[in-house]
Amino acid sequence: MKTIKNMTFLFVAGILVLYLGSCATAGRYQDKNQEVFAQMEFSNFQAASLSLDAMSFFQKDRNKLLYFMEKGKLEHMLGNFARSNSFFEQAYILLDDGIKNSVGTSIVSNLSNPMMEKYKGEDFEKVLIHYYKALNFYQLGKADTALIEAKRINIKLNELNDKYPDNKNKYQYDAFAQILQGVIYESLSQTNDAFIAYRNAEKIYDDNGGIYMGVATPLQLKKDLLRTSKVLGFTQEHKDYLKKYPNTPVETIKNSAIVFWENGLGPKKSQMTLSANGALGTFVGTYSDDNTQIILPIPAGLNIGINVVAFPEYIKGTPAFQKASLQIDGREQYLEVSQDLTAIAKQCLKDRAFRDALKTAARFASKKAASFGLKKLAGHFGGALAEDLVGLGADAVGAATEKADTRNWQSLPATISYTRVALPEKGEKKIPMTKYGSQTVVDTIVLKASDRMQIISLFDINNSAMGGSNIVQGNAVAGTATISGNTITAGNNTAALVEAAQAAQKQPLPSNAGKGSLLVQLSGDNAQIVEQEAKQEAPSTTYGTGGIGLSFGLGVLEEDGIGSVGDYGMPTFQLDYTGLKNHLNGKFAHGPSISLDYYYSSDDLFEDSFAVLDFTVGYGIRKYFSSKQDRLSGFYLTAIPTIGINFLEVDESSATYEFLKLKNSFDVSLKTGLGYDFAVGNAKKDRIGIAVMFGIGFLNRNMSEFKEDMPIKSAFMGTRLTYEFGN
Repeated sequence: MKTIKNMTFLFVAGILVLYLGSCATAGRYQDKNQEVFAQMEFSNFQAASLSLDAMSFFQKDRNKLLYFMEKGKLEHMLGNFARSNSFFEQAYILLDDGIKNSVGTSIVSNLSNPMMEKYKGEDFEKVLIHYYKALNFYQLGKADTALIEAKRINIKLNELNDKYPDNKNKYQYDAFAQILQGVIYESLSQTNDAFIAYRNAEKIYDDNGGIYMGVATPLQLKKDLLRTSKVLGFTQEHKDYLKKYPNTPVETIKNSAIVFWENGLGPKKSQMTLSANGALGTFVGTYSDDNTQIILPIPAGLNIGINVVAFPEYIKGTPAFQKASLQIDGREQYLEVSQDLTAIAKQCLKDRAFRDALKTAARFASKKAASFGLKKLAGHFGGALAEDLVGLGADAVGAATEKADTRNWQSLPATISYTRVALPEKGEKKIPMTKYGSQTVVDTIVLKASDRMQIISLFDINNSAMGGSNIVQGNAVAGTATISGNTITAGNNTAALVEAAQAAQKQPLPSNAGKGSLLVQLSGDNAQIVEQEAKQEAPSTTYGTGGIGLSFGLGVLEEDGIGSVGDYGMPTFQLDYTGLKNHLNGKFAHGPSISLDYYYSSDDLFEDSFAVLDFTVGYGIRKYFSSKQDRLSGFYLTAIPTIGINFLEVDESSATYEFLKLKNSFDVSLKTGLGYDFAVGNAKKDRIGIAVMFGIGFLNRNMSEFKEDMPIKSAFMGTRLTYEFGN
């Protein structure tokens, strides 16, 4: 019975280590959503939205908030403003109700990593929900409701900061939100309220030395203060601002439009390592993008027993362009940065780091305690060797699962810029918009006459296609057609290619029938198809892998087979090679395997112990419960029926030899197990795995005349480690 308890404990410990090991696959969020953002970066927003719906990662309850925010932004970029707001409203309700983790989830998170918890959002993400809701409502013709959402930005910031007794956010106010309020007030002809909002925005900059969250006081804000104070007859305020900003021109625009421009993609979370400094009682880490340091206190009295911890960091967002300008009456008017989301994100995360220092340290203390407890239990049941093995496994799993939570709202822009332009008195007016970066791109926006102020919202994900309202794009039009420099690229829509070329060059373009990708070289007034690629094949849903596995555990040769492993099992191993055909759609794999299986019989069963080495061939099947974009991974069940023959003859001097004859005897067996595979690398479809395995032999291995009196069956129970190479 003692041995059975030993095996039961080792089996349970193995399952626990296996489960916690699975948490180590919670890698960077940006690696998990590559398909979505690859589509987004090429302005295929519809495809990105569909990919978002299809990914199992976003359907998990713990990622629900992230799904609503990403989905809302994608629908906004598609121009589906009402649908966008429906997702943002769900995100708002989720936050308003409070996102809570169960006790079980918190325990698992402490023993693994924080990505196992429900994502609660960074503070700046929570308020940006209201920014996009405001834009959506405005585009839907609901300026009053848009104003309510704009006001909620600073209200929400105050509510969030009031919850923190210590280490409050430095991002306590949002100057850009005040500017947005002022713009919407003006669109409603509420100039007095607009002036107050502009004044509040200017005060935020002024209280911070003229620079707030990496942004200097915009020139346009100064112009708007001078203009509105003069229109309202606020003589003293107007004089004060003239004195304060003497070189700022006073605009006399009757009807105008505000142009908001979102540039590039925002900051992405990655992982940094904080090293413990016992002498100073701090964790110290270095940001990878600017080499500045972060220092967090180790909570007093907490002995975490580790040297390093992982913590998230923001990597600077990637603007599509360095700057942009509008051509107004023969002069360039630049759009000014009014919101730098990288600066805000880094500051919010740094402020949260101090508040989460205790939680971060406690997580690793839990891991250390769990490792210590498993070691001692293993030592009690299985002796010193078991204690060392379980302790080594638990520490390895603890290190593997030591990851930071790298989830974040990734479809946000790097920066938001704005400027004000006059509307034409009648009809419409086309204004060139020049964007400067690795290449210069010129687009065109259309201004239409109106007796009320307008808001034009534009965005550039990269330098190939612009989106938003009031655009006649010089670099892209409807469909999947885009124009970059002198080259037009279209997907499977030839008509879209022709439309793009005509919009860019104002002339018809020769087109070829059929589908595929057309590359068109434009030179002056001439357009020529230089290449037509064949229609792309659908991506393959199958691929091959081959790899080795090593199993180690307890084996037996005895009449009861598997029933005797607990009492008479002896240390043994199995070495195998398996080739698999993997099916992504069905989430299963199958293929042949060969193996060397070693069994060692206990001398408690016979007068002498003896060994058998089998050569087996089999065919394995695995059923996975999940898959990544390009490969099968995660939990799986496996079954491998085999046929084997032993080629290790029992020593004839053995006292038991006259009763046993095993040479050249065949066996039919079945190996089953529960495993977990970890995806390794990006270029190849490699994976490493761990599994709990059981093997049962069905045939009597004894070929002597005493075989009926002394039947021998093989059995195995243990752990299998694998490394498989994909192609």
